Amino acid sequence: MPGHGLLLKDEEIADVLNYARTAWTNQSPEIDIAKVKEVRASIAYRKKPWTIEELKIK
Repeated sequence: MPGHGLLLKDEEIADVLNYARTAWTNQSPEIDIAKVKEVRASIAYRKKPWTIEELKIK
């Protein structure tokens, strides 16, 4: 799957994540724009798609 880095603004990503995390009576805490910016900055070096192994929770 191609990256989506340039398609959505930080606020839009936070909105999508918050919708998914709170839909269907899920009580997950809200993700704010600052957290989206922090995560984006921490993976800005990445130039290739994530592998399945990299995405597995350890």
